[in-house]
Amino acid sequence: MVHPATCDSVDRSELLRLVIETSHELKEDRRALDSLDVDLANGLPGVALLFAHLARFADRKDGFASCAHSCLESIVDRLPRIDLVRPGIFSGITGVAWSMRAMARLLDLREYQSAQAFTAVHEFIDEYLHSQTSYEFDLINGLAGIGLWSSTIDDPSWRDRLCGRVLTLLVETAEHTQTGSTWRVPAWRMHAYAGSNSGASPYNLGVAHGVPGVIPFLSECVRQGIQPARSRELLLNAVRWLHSNASQSGASAMFPYSAGAGGPSRVAWCYGDAGIAPILCRAASVLRSPEIGALARELVDRVLRRGEVDAGVVDSGLCHGYAGIVHLHTRLQQLSDHPGIAASKSYWLRRLMETRDPEMSFGGFSYWDGRLKQVSSDRGLLVGVAGVCLALLAVAGVGDSDWDFPFFGIQ
Repeated sequence: MVHPATCDSVDRSELLRLVIETSHELKEDRRALDSLDVDLANGLPGVALLFAHLARFADRKDGFASCAHSCLESIVDRLPRIDLVRPGIFSGITGVAWSMRAMARLLDLREYQSAQAFTAVHEFIDEYLHSQTSYEFDLINGLAGIGLWSSTIDDPSWRDRLCGRVLTLLVETAEHTQTGSTWRVPAWRMHAYAGSNSGASPYNLGVAHGVPGVIPFLSECVRQGIQPARSRELLLNAVRWLHSNASQSGASAMFPYSAGAGGPSRVAWCYGDAGIAPILCRAASVLRSPEIGALARELVDRVLRRGEVDAGVVDSGLCHGYAGIVHLHTRLQQLSDHPGIAASKSYWLRRLMETRDPEMSFGGFSYWDGRLKQVSSDRGLLVGVAGVCLALLAVAGVGDSDWDFPFFGIQ
């Protein structure tokens, strides 16, 4: 359970009212829901996950439980053949499987909670992990996210087999240097980054697509005792390499977008110190490492001192918007005893509420479409209103906190 912090700028009952009203607006347009993709990041599973969480506390007449159940059935009906889907946790079948199990637990649907319910997914991922000539390593699309999902499998034989294979691939694809272990972004992906802040180097420092995104999976392996010596060594080396790329103490951000890149990174989950901070706090805890703990505390302090002027916040969502920063503070309150977190969280929560657009739907929460260069509305988990509402529920102390497992690997 997420425990609420004191947020004087916004009343808890007002937050809940806003979330329920916004979620009703989402729920009412069923045609739009049915047109969403079937992926966790931007599609129907993320929206359905919100409805399932609302079903735990909202009035039954609000209909969130029946809507969540209907969405779950739609996801099952619309899944393509298993051999046509992508594997990633945010972009593919592993994220869909994780969300279905999470919804089944929330709605007490036993048919999706058995160890055999997702055997076809286990077999598909097993074949995938043994059949490719190259793999992306990142959290959004690649090995780090697949491994994170694998660590949640109830069947110990499948969990250990798939996690062990991901560990092997991460060891084999890593560049093991004097400063630690790192992973290179594939050349074809670098072409997509051309001209962007993250394209300065093939050694990405963002949680979404870079080395920090491997750390949650490795931390979970250490915590569960999955190949403990191997996972511990790789985790220590990944953190050591990350630390070697920290900027000087006078910079506003500790970690840039990529190794060797100039200028501060944004304040966000996807890139920058704010997303890395809870991940390092978690790693320090599972490793029982005072040294990593000190690095994490320094990073938290740097995040709390960061102003909005160069924060790069342009919309509301979890990935790189105000709600994401608020939720990062919610997680930091559980992982760190820094006395400044509550006040900083109140500031960012106030900014989330102040930047709502009364002319827009879905509570006025916006998404900046970088491709179209315009503000729009989005329904999904990663950049849209479903993620904003889940973050606000966490602020209010309502519901379980494990909906953000794909973001941080904390359960």
